[in-house]
Amino acid sequence: IVDILQSLQISEAFHFLLHMTFISHQILTSLSHLFYSAYKIQMFHLNVSLGILRVIKY
Repeated sequence: IVDILQSLQISEAFHFLLHMTFISHQILTSLSHLFYSAYKIQMFHLNVSLGILRVIKY
């Protein structure tokens, strides 16, 4: 009986770890998407600003 309980606990812990890993992976993925989007937006603003500056200069 003790062996069965222990193996159950181990599988529970394993499932929990898998679940946490999956969740943290999803969080990391969405975070990297957010950072990438922010980076793209920043580059876009930078290009627009540079373009406006060029237009103003000439």
